[in-house]
Amino acid sequence: STLDQLHLPSVIKPRLLSNPRPKFRRDEAWLTEWRMNQRTLGCALLVYTVFIALRIRAQQFIYCGQDNCYHVLGVDEQASQREISKAYRQLARTLHPDRNKASNANEQFHRIVTAYEVLKDEDTRHEYDYFLKHPDEYYRNIFRYYKRRAAPKVDVLPVVVTVITLISLFQYLNKWRYHNTIKSVAIQDENLRAKAKRVVVADGRWSDALTKEAKHNLLDTAVLEIVQLRGDYGPPTLSDTLAVSLIMLPISIYRYFSWLASWYYRITFMKQDLTEEDKHYLIRKNLDLSSGKYEHTIEATPGFLKEVWAWKCWDKGSAQKYIGHKQKEQQRQLMKSNKYKRYRRWLKANPEEL
Repeated sequence: STLDQLHLPSVIKPRLLSNPRPKFRRDEAWLTEWRMNQRTLGCALLVYTVFIALRIRAQQFIYCGQDNCYHVLGVDEQASQREISKAYRQLARTLHPDRNKASNANEQFHRIVTAYEVLKDEDTRHEYDYFLKHPDEYYRNIFRYYKRRAAPKVDVLPVVVTVITLISLFQYLNKWRYHNTIKSVAIQDENLRAKAKRVVVADGRWSDALTKEAKHNLLDTAVLEIVQLRGDYGPPTLSDTLAVSLIMLPISIYRYFSWLASWYYRITFMKQDLTEEDKHYLIRKNLDLSSGKYEHTIEATPGFLKEVWAWKCWDKGSAQKYIGHKQKEQQRQLMKSNKYKRYRRWLKANPEEL
């Protein structure tokens, strides 16, 4: 009967209830099964007891615990907000620790403060009334209580605006740092400085620089003129930041879907030939280059555009062949370099390093 009151699943009710253990039986298999059933019943009872204890104990930490908030303030459940505030003020004057000399004065004052915090807000009071009427809905009551306590106490909009502004500022400064790093690498490259010197000597600017510092600055400027850092390597703009991107998001979405619809209509439905702009887009996509890097590669490498056009890299298969061809070409150039030859000689002389 105890098991029936606990509403345990029938799978954990052992056969011993209908077949009690006889006093004199030497069947070892039956004895082993009987002991296992006893252990199963004991574990089930322990788990069920812990489950009930935790479920009951969890409700002692929400609202007024085991107390009724209305009874703590001495009002009924139909009391108005004015009556609740009046009852709280009267109790606060009486039970404040400065006036109440009882040993548990702080505890008494904390009880009325907690009860008033629950009942002074209309939404919280409504949830507490639901809790009193439906005490069996343990998890729902606990979830609603902690959901309200964890809700932000400030307006979300200023927080979101502040976070977006900070992220945008970080993006802008980081882009400047990246741009300055690329500039520093470029102006320190000896090959580029030699090329820049030939350019400034040819156009007569080298003779106009009288001091060593002026010539050094002139070479830096000439190197940057040759490199022409643009796109992803260029200086940052406000359009690169998150804030401006979010502001322009509706326009960007409209432009993207307009272009996508035009693409499918022209290429897929009407079977029109690819325009030059379409080919540039497919080449950039197949070579996995961003718009800025693609433009910079065209400007920095004069034969790049002619080469990818000859390979017809707007076709994905041709683009993969082109990438494989460039990788093999780089390997051949590496094997012909003096640095690689020195490395091979060093490996031959030090085979234990392999």
